[in-house]
Amino acid sequence: MRTIVTNLALAAALPLVLALALPLLAAGCTEDADPTAAQSAPPAIGRNATGPVGLGAAEAGFRPSTLYHGGDFSCARVTVVNRTPGTLEVNPMYFALAGADGAVRDAGRALGQDAAELESVTLGPGNMVIGKVCAKGDFTPKTVTFTSGGTVQARAEVG
Repeated sequence: MRTIVTNLALAAALPLVLALALPLLAAGCTEDADPTAAQSAPPAIGRNATGPVGLGAAEAGFRPSTLYHGGDFSCARVTVVNRTPGTLEVNPMYFALAGADGAVRDAGRALGQDAAELESVTLGPGNMVIGKVCAKGDFTPKTVTFTSGGTVQARAEVG
């Protein structure tokens, strides 16, 4: 008899517990996503692009990381696709950005400065990675070049 009374008491208290707990749980379920983070599609790879590496580039603003040490940086958001039958090493240091002035700027000199920097990864066949590559200076990137093993693997217009 005692078990029945205890179970009935718990059943009677359950609506009160839920009424108090649900608003607290719902309040804690907010998303702290960056509203400026890309909700858009990844940079498109040119339709006529061929070769072992697919590369697309789009304009991107600079967002300082916790490692930011000051100064101006300009960025492009890139998509890299491995079209080889083997693996492909991708690293922000393998990129360069050219501005409208024709000057080529090495992305390796801006490592860790942007919060959404491209990850260093090993891509399997058919895999892709998306992120930002940046270079020192205040300029508008027009072209992004990906070089691996001392050879230019891909070039993309920033669009």
